[in-house]
Amino acid sequence: KYADDAVLERHHINQALSILKRPNCDLLASLNQQNQRYLTNIMIDMILNTDLKKHSDILRQLHALEPINVTSSKKLPISIFLSPQGLGPDPDKKQLNLLLATAIKFADLNHVTKPRALHLAWSERIRQEFFLVG
Repeated sequence: KYADDAVLERHHINQALSILKRPNCDLLASLNQQNQRYLTNIMIDMILNTDLKKHSDILRQLHALEPINVTSSKKLPISIFLSPQGLGPDPDKKQLNLLLATAIKFADLNHVTKPRALHLAWSERIRQEFFLVG
């Protein structure tokens, strides 16, 4: 059903897209087709970025960044989310993708920062999910 690459992640993409098709679950319904496609692609990229095969590449990109002093910067970090026209192709798309990849990486791996019992419970859930997907 899924490609041999990122099987679990592709399963999650399929599940997310299926949920968005349900009545009262389509969070993107009020957007035009271009913005729906744009946000769907971001969602797909974020899910694919949870694949541990991409972990080293994401870390390499983060280490290559120049430190930014947010308090003295004239360009606020939130500005990378939107182009002047609103949602859509952004000149800083690589930065946005890296920011989102980092955010999803933190969310995906944060269980290791929890108390040991909670961490082990989440690790077991992940193991079971891998087993169920195959």
